[in-house]
Amino acid sequence: MIQPVATFIARGFVGEINHLVDLIVKAVAHEGFSFLEILQPAVPYHNWKEYRNKIEYLDKEPDSFQEALKMANDKHAYTIGVFYITQKPIFHKELYSDHNPILKRLPREERLKKIAKKLNMK
Repeated sequence: MIQPVATFIARGFVGEINHLVDLIVKAVAHEGFSFLEILQPAVPYHNWKEYRNKIEYLDKEPDSFQEALKMANDKHAYTIGVFYITQKPIFHKELYSDHNPILKRLPREERLKKIAKKLNMK
């Protein structure tokens, strides 16, 4: 069974700019790895009207990743919207909690101890 690395997966279309801007904001605000595919027609080969006729909005968020994958691979239409969103532990927050490693840098030995501790917990 395929499992995604990204915790936010969406697709947008440049011809629907308000929808695309909303997706970009959601992707940036999401804590974790976001993947956003943006459809842009190659005008010498496809015109805007052809793309617009094939665009279909995702009416509801899929219940599972497998369902999202099936909807994203639909061949008769270009489905746009948020396909998958979930929450997983975020590496830097698990490692540092609320500590900002740039502003309050830990000594190298202490960082290595924290990393070793996290890796051994699995």
